[in-house]
Amino acid sequence: MNYRIRVAGLTALAVLWCAPSAGQEDPPVAIVNGEPLPQSLLDAYVQTRSRNATGSPIDELILQDLLRREALTNDLEKRPEVIALLEVAQRNVLANMAVKEFLEASVPDEAALRKAYDEQYGGDQVDGQEYKARHILVASEEDAGTVIEALNGGADFAELAKERSTGPSGPNGGDLGWFSADSMVPSFADAVRSMEPDNYSETPVQTQFGWHVILLENTRALEPPSFESVTTQLTQQAQRDALTEYMRTLREAAEVEIK
Repeated sequence: MNYRIRVAGLTALAVLWCAPSAGQEDPPVAIVNGEPLPQSLLDAYVQTRSRNATGSPIDELILQDLLRREALTNDLEKRPEVIALLEVAQRNVLANMAVKEFLEASVPDEAALRKAYDEQYGGDQVDGQEYKARHILVASEEDAGTVIEALNGGADFAELAKERSTGPSGPNGGDLGWFSADSMVPSFADAVRSMEPDNYSETPVQTQFGWHVILLENTRALEPPSFESVTTQLTQQAQRDALTEYMRTLREAAEVEIK
């Protein structure tokens, strides 16, 4: 999970890191002009670099350090805009660490995860059916009526979809594959729920995409996912919810005056 607090326009040319604990070794990974670059600094730098970066982290860190020294030689750290950027960088690091600490302390136990699982997937929370259907999408109710007349006359649904459907599934004969009703817009979902397999809709179905004629080919029982397969998802959701509530309480407890 990435809960980093984004700061627009911030370019981290200097990396902040925590000094190792007393007695903990922090060997240098390079010595630049007589000054060591410790392993802890490299570790912190690796955490901040782009995932798409392909160069050597050590080489990048050395170049960064040389540029940092040039900036200090030219007293750039005394400029107001640089002071502000460094302050923002420090605030950002500390805020992200506060979030990290909170999330590590907010991992739900199995009982909480089981409860969340039952609330999301138990009882009537999951539609007990999946549907396999085709559809023909046209621009008007009149066009849909013409399609239904052709089907009543014995036309093949898939061939008719290839000829007349304006939807992306048209070239595939209108095939939508297997889907849950919840994944479709309400009027389309209501239509397939009311149909029997091997039947097409006798009246056009309107959605924001146009007018549909639907062929329901089959149905099957929809089994909810196993608890084990969604544990990570449930954990992340619980942590997101806890973090949202935590940040809300922080803001409500603060005395803020915006000018």
